[in-house]
Amino acid sequence: MIKRLSRPMGIGRIQAWVFGLSCFLLMLAPAFSPLAAQVLRRDSEFGRIFIWSGGEYRLYEAYGYGTAQDRLWQLEFNRHTAKGTLAEILGQNYIFQDRVTRRESYTDAEYWELFDSLPEWVRVAFQGYADGINRYLRDAATAVDRSAWLPWEFYYLGYMPSLWDVTDSLAILRSFLGTFGESNAKQLSNLTLYRFLVERYGAERGAAIFNDLHWMNDPDSPVTVPTGDPGSTQIEAPAAAFKQVHTEVYLDMDMEAVQRAAEAAAREEADLRALREALGFPPKLGSYAFVANGNKSASGKPMLFGGPQMMVYPSPDVVHDVYLKTILTPFNPTTPRINVAGIGVAGGPVVVIGHTDRLAWSLTSGIGNNIDTFIETVRPHPSVSGKFQYLHKGRWLDMEARTEVYKYRTSPIPGPLEIGREERSVVYRTIHGPVFQPATLAPDTTLAFANQRAHWKKDGETLIALMGINRARTLDEVERNVLRISGSLNVIYADVDGNIAYWQSGRIPVRAPGTDIRLPMRGTGEDEWQPRYWPIPHSRNPRQGFMANWNNKPAIWFDTNGDTFFGKQFRVSRLIELLDDPTLIPNRPADRDPIKLSIEDFRAIEQEIARVPPTGYRRPFVLRFLLQAINDMPDGDSRKNKLKAAGELLSSWDGYTIDNAISSQFTNPADRLFERCIARAIDKVFTPWLGSYTGSHASFNALVHVLEGGASSVPPSHDYIGDRSWKDVLTDSLWETMAELTETFQTDDMSQWRSPRALLRFPHTLCLFNPAVCAIGPPIPASNRSTYSQVIHLDKPVQAMNVLPSGQSGFLGYDLNNINVPILGPHMTDQRALFGAFEFKPTLLY
Repeated sequence: MIKRLSRPMGIGRIQAWVFGLSCFLLMLAPAFSPLAAQVLRRDSEFGRIFIWSGGEYRLYEAYGYGTAQDRLWQLEFNRHTAKGTLAEILGQNYIFQDRVTRRESYTDAEYWELFDSLPEWVRVAFQGYADGINRYLRDAATAVDRSAWLPWEFYYLGYMPSLWDVTDSLAILRSFLGTFGESNAKQLSNLTLYRFLVERYGAERGAAIFNDLHWMNDPDSPVTVPTGDPGSTQIEAPAAAFKQVHTEVYLDMDMEAVQRAAEAAAREEADLRALREALGFPPKLGSYAFVANGNKSASGKPMLFGGPQMMVYPSPDVVHDVYLKTILTPFNPTTPRINVAGIGVAGGPVVVIGHTDRLAWSLTSGIGNNIDTFIETVRPHPSVSGKFQYLHKGRWLDMEARTEVYKYRTSPIPGPLEIGREERSVVYRTIHGPVFQPATLAPDTTLAFANQRAHWKKDGETLIALMGINRARTLDEVERNVLRISGSLNVIYADVDGNIAYWQSGRIPVRAPGTDIRLPMRGTGEDEWQPRYWPIPHSRNPRQGFMANWNNKPAIWFDTNGDTFFGKQFRVSRLIELLDDPTLIPNRPADRDPIKLSIEDFRAIEQEIARVPPTGYRRPFVLRFLLQAINDMPDGDSRKNKLKAAGELLSSWDGYTIDNAISSQFTNPADRLFERCIARAIDKVFTPWLGSYTGSHASFNALVHVLEGGASSVPPSHDYIGDRSWKDVLTDSLWETMAELTETFQTDDMSQWRSPRALLRFPHTLCLFNPAVCAIGPPIPASNRSTYSQVIHLDKPVQAMNVLPSGQSGFLGYDLNNINVPILGPHMTDQRALFGAFEFKPTLLY
């Protein structure tokens, strides 16, 4: 059980009269005088930080200090994770994470080069933020009673954190932006499937099956940019659904090496994801956001909802609240005006998602196809032992190599930190990027695999852009910044002038003619990217009056990377339906305008889509086929009555996992029945053709294409069902699923085929070391929801509300008599009840 702690708040809470006097004196003070340093205030209800300053350096210095007050352990954990030094504090088991991190990221020297490349106003912010963290660390080191300054984790792990520098912030933000904004096609896995198909069915038929499974563009897939809208990016014709693979490129390749690399990469990805989830570090970000303009809004003013989904619910929360404002003074009449509120990540001075007094924005992960795997032809260096070369454009180039040293903790946890041992490995790079397979090159290595990123060493542009959005005043200013973002991010926008907008940012390279984005590229020089990028999908003020994104395809003309999710069925479709026709929103008052949306509607939509299954709203795409199959069964079939009862259950079901996002204690029985039936049907249709590849390459959307046949927007190249009937496939799948669930639940009463709803328990980073911190505060029922929510009404003044899953603080106190059980500080879980009930707190701008 976690105890509660009351602790001093440092420069936290200031009485109103003191605050007013401070602001007055601040306006009279030069920007760099001690008095101008900052006014940092906390609201008493939730402990949020509000910072005012006459100078930007002092503004961000105070932000760093306030973040350290709240999230000192999270700052420390984030920088060790982002810099690949986690094993130093947690032990040898985390060297695996450190190896991957250092391989795929930059050296310290490269981070300093990145910092030096930033404009002065951005460097000022990063330096001020770092100095604020260090001021707190120095105060903590000299405090008589450190228990009010140094959180429990440092006592449990037995060390004092070192001082901060700007490269720590750069590494953390690069790590988050990479998680948020990278997209690839799993090209090695696709190549193993492709070769299997060609070897089994021949070049032409094998390529056709591959296209059926990994289409490039389904024109029925839901999009954010309205098709044909004059304010939107349009390309004259949709891209082709299929692209012919140049088979000769891959037929003579060493497929054993490719297979080993594909399997090793898949294991590494799965292991890294599991480790990061266990630690509470986001393994991948999703997110949804939607916006309506004044024509679609009941108030006549734009509204915006932002809901980043970070896939984990750790304690403390991944993000925190912040409000930053610069004040113009007689001594600083030209100070750029910052007046921004939203969320930040512990480690960087950027407000990532939020609003100003004029505009609001939110971000979701994009699908920008910005990574390719290059297959490098490798040989040992002919004259230097232990070195390697790779073939590029007819020349053997020396492969870049550096030795990384991984120090690791040898002392037990809890207890004083001792770093007694180390391991070493060589990290390789080619002209295309880091070599990720094989992990170690050997004299007999002939192929190596490197990832090229379109945003490699362009992270500074993204940081400049995001900080520019923090201080922007108009749509055009925001757009200029969005166009600088190097990673693939969906940006949803609204402002007080009545505008709404959307962009999918990032650099998407134009590939060489004859290449296929679904498959690896040749590193020998034939497949180099062209020196230009694809247009950025965008829309300004569309006629329909609203837009939504839930990581879906941005526009009808946009080729995906062959990911099977981007088909006719995608989770954003339900969100679009609700925005288009508000009468579909459950429990909506009858007297509310049937066409226009209100703030209450936006909040209700969040609750509604929280019930959507993780894979999306799938019922409408298959149910009609299933019901027809049952109806067309011969009357003499002894199974028909029971299957009709199952069909009635599915017909009365709304297609959601749970009945109520707040109160449901069990999953809906129809959801289990439907999902298991569909999984069986996919297996029956595709396993005869794919064998063991079915699980990783056959998909729900591929099944929809097969059932729709020639009527599909991506019609299959041939009949996958053959002598069987698609009706038999569906009825057999349903019947077998009913038998399975009868055995699982020990009853044939379908209403009992339900499971207890999962709970979110908010584990701490150190849960793997200490069960006492595996649930911080009360749990809440799990659902398909965000890890932060904001609703912004772009009136004058802006009206905004948001909520965190837990709270602003991450400060755990300690008792030396029982070091295993930390003491819960204030504002750690005081938003949990709001979050569980889909409620909000107001966001304040002054």
